[in-house]
Amino acid sequence: DDKPAWQPHCKPETKAELEKAYAEMKHPTGAKAKEHALPEGFAERMEATTRKSMVNNEEFVLGLLMMHQTRDNWEPEQYLDALCAMNSGNPMLIRLYKEHDTKQPLAFQLASLMDNERKSMAPTRAPPLDLDGGVKGLLAAARR
Repeated sequence: DDKPAWQPHCKPETKAELEKAYAEMKHPTGAKAKEHALPEGFAERMEATTRKSMVNNEEFVLGLLMMHQTRDNWEPEQYLDALCAMNSGNPMLIRLYKEHDTKQPLAFQLASLMDNERKSMAPTRAPPLDLDGGVKGLLAAARR
């Protein structure tokens, strides 16, 4: 029995979603239209919030990959499993999962992709939503 000593975290459903998202990235259909018109200013803040979340996700995954690369305690399949399990629909992580170079560490490849994206990334038109403050405010109001 050639079972790995580690337990994969990427569930088959997550892997299927990743494959579907990658196919949509490669062959966009244009079917993803705005579902609802958002109030003026809110759409820009939602876009900034989404971007902030994606950047935080990329930075977390980069740190995880670097930590295990430094410790040299993961098999190559475990790096890919982490990318799959933690992609959160992030196009950069999905692309890295599908198009990575097996001769270079994934941490190096992700850092390079992040650097290249940040060089051309335009600033957001509005600040991200304060989700922590918003939740705290709602909880405080509910306690009154």
